[in-house]
Amino acid sequence: MKVKAQSNLEIEFEFNARAIKLPAWECQYHGIPGRKFAFDFAWPDKKVAVEINGQIWCKGGHSSGVGLIRDYEKLNLAQANGWRVFQFHSGQVHNSLDAVDFMKEVLCNGKML
Repeated sequence: MKVKAQSNLEIEFEFNARAIKLPAWECQYHGIPGRKFAFDFAWPDKKVAVEINGQIWCKGGHSSGVGLIRDYEKLNLAQANGWRVFQFHSGQVHNSLDAVDFMKEVLCNGKML
């Protein structure tokens, strides 16, 4: 299966995650058995995942009707399989206090914010 190239936002999130030393993660992790869906970032041992949603203010993969339906299906299946999926938009990624620091609280401090 072809692996999706990382977007600029995913690269930025990963850079910031490395800078604050988040626990090791997997990129493009297939956490839903029998489905092609992949999480942008995942911590399989904790069943925690991150989705980076770019292009929400213009016609893109996460803002079209087809894209939203696909995202709903993916998130519902993830929850049904015990995953906690956190979603971040571009502004939250650019301000690492919003995205990466949030994930540090969840992953390292066990907080349910």
